[in-house]
Amino acid sequence: PLKPIEQKLYDERLGRIKQTDKSVPYRKNGYLYYTRTEDGKQYAIFCRKADKDGAAEQVLLDGNALATGHSFWSLGVFEVSDDARYLAYATDTTGYRQYVLQVKDLTTGETLPLRQERTTSAAWAADNATLFFTTEDDTTKRSDRLFRVTLAKPAEAVQLYHEPDERFSVGVGRSRSEAYLLAEIGSLTSSEVRVLSAKTPTAEWRIVEPRRADVEYDVDHRGDRFYIRVNDTGRNFRLVTAPLETPGKANWTALVPHRAHVMLQ
Repeated sequence: PLKPIEQKLYDERLGRIKQTDKSVPYRKNGYLYYTRTEDGKQYAIFCRKADKDGAAEQVLLDGNALATGHSFWSLGVFEVSDDARYLAYATDTTGYRQYVLQVKDLTTGETLPLRQERTTSAAWAADNATLFFTTEDDTTKRSDRLFRVTLAKPAEAVQLYHEPDERFSVGVGRSRSEAYLLAEIGSLTSSEVRVLSAKTPTAEWRIVEPRRADVEYDVDHRGDRFYIRVNDTGRNFRLVTAPLETPGKANWTALVPHRAHVMLQ
């Protein structure tokens, strides 16, 4: 009996959406990346163009094609290698946020053999051949393990870290400078970050500052310093910098102090 009002509400909402649309592009390594949608189609189409006048569009992923045969489709990971050749992407076709990681060669259109179930995040090393990713456990859906794998040996992923504390989850990404990989381990009230030069994917990860109860921090990089947002002196966070080789608290230099009336985001 609710079908008529369901359809009415759906039609009304659809009537307020510009179905054929295009996102603002962003630049990365010589390309402009964007998504677009088409009238009557449910999912976005992920595209890029070379960053020059008159460049042709290249479709990287078509969500509508990938959703064929499924009642649901969602994209999680979307990471292009530094040389712009490979796309690491993860999709869910169940609605349970269980994403399958795959790699596509953007020069040939071929999907490579690498396939990893229950992936939660991923990041490329600067060699364009090594991929780091995290996975969730089978029971609590907690992201708890960090792996490294190479395109040459896709079946031989190496586990680098397991987080035993059920309050904490693990994620991996790149700094905005692209120079460092960041393994972020966090609970609701505490965090710890490990860093690795993107140019040395087989080297040892380094802890910026060991976790402490009720202290959260996150890390980014620029030039010869790490920039660390931390709430060790107040709930609204402050900003400090640290040397790349010795980033622990003993070497922090205050840049923006904690302010009781301003949340630093």
